[in-house]
Amino acid sequence: MNRCLMVAVLAVAFCGLYSPAYSASAECGLADVQVAEMPDSSIRHLPVRDGEPLLNSGNGAMQPVQKRKASFSFGFDLMSSYVCRGAYQTGASIQPKIAVEYAGLEFSLWGSTDLAGTDMQEVDIALTYKYKGLKVALTDYYVSGNALSWGVEGPDGSKRRPFRQFFDLNSRTTPHVVELLVAYTVSEKFPLTVSWGTMLFGNDFDDYGRREFTSYFDLYYTFKVLKSIDMKAGIAGTPWATTLFKTSGFEITNIYLHASRTWEIKDSFKIGLLARVICNPSRDELNFVGGLAFSI
Repeated sequence: MNRCLMVAVLAVAFCGLYSPAYSASAECGLADVQVAEMPDSSIRHLPVRDGEPLLNSGNGAMQPVQKRKASFSFGFDLMSSYVCRGAYQTGASIQPKIAVEYAGLEFSLWGSTDLAGTDMQEVDIALTYKYKGLKVALTDYYVSGNALSWGVEGPDGSKRRPFRQFFDLNSRTTPHVVELLVAYTVSEKFPLTVSWGTMLFGNDFDDYGRREFTSYFDLYYTFKVLKSIDMKAGIAGTPWATTLFKTSGFEITNIYLHASRTWEIKDSFKIGLLARVICNPSRDELNFVGGLAFSI
């Protein structure tokens, strides 16, 4: 527990010593999306130069109208271990990702497979909408080897057994869990974010087969160190007892400090370094995770 307090003190100290600066998340690797200045239906009424519609910028100069464009990105991370929301999952892992975004709406796939070749495998499918400081995400978590099957006993007599039935959508036997998450960031100048996610469907039951509506809250702040290192400090946990997070009530399960540095090599190809200190007071655990990130 003392180690957890030290992590929290370091996080607060960093936030106080360095002024906040907004930056895109190094974890998602998404390119910026150009947002339209006006509806496409109005463009045909604007003056044209070299085939491009123009708009008065406010100082008398005519500037080209920005059109909505979709962005596409993909990449993968190599992590020394996989720790999810404060809970250790498995050892060294490769974590691919792919995303398409248009006008604030994003469809993404994220996965994790441990390099040791155990049964731990995860694929997350998410649909996210972002508008100014608001983010709403619906995520399907598919985790094989970590599901509960009610009424069906595994080889050892327990109800927990490996799953690979991706298309099994029976809430009592499916390896899927669907979460609705809402997050809000105060502003770019003060990037404090609060989020709340609740499991609405899938394998989320207590020992008696009752749905738990497992929820997770997160409060974090992003800032920069030395103008090029992206930092993220936060505290998170569960508001009530859950089987998924193995908590007995309101508990803090994640006190963390993340650091990342990204370099653009050529033609939007990026390489990043990641380091994360993650403390789980609920389990009295401390994890220090490092990794490499590659994205386009």
